[in-house]
Amino acid sequence: MANHFEFNIRVYIEDTDAGGIVYHANHIRYMERTRTEWLRAAGVSHYWHQSDYNFVVHKISVKYMRPILMDDLITVTARVISCKASSFVLQQNIYRGEIMLAS
Repeated sequence: MANHFEFNIRVYIEDTDAGGIVYHANHIRYMERTRTEWLRAAGVSHYWHQSDYNFVVHKISVKYMRPILMDDLITVTARVISCKASSFVLQQNIYRGEIMLAS
């Protein structure tokens, strides 16, 4: 699997509150979508059609730095921090251009 993956997401009005700011739980959805696309890009798309193993998110820690706004084009990254026999740790960040929005 690639050690670094990037996925672009456009923010829609349905992702935001009345002020046009992305609801905090949607940050986690964007990260989940990026992990899914990372697996697909790595050729693990068969994951959804098997029963031998599962990927389980064991722990999430999010640091919100700046708001994500309606119609932003964001880049969500996934980078492998460590990999063991039956687990791995990812670092995921959300950027608008060069500005980090969440980690």
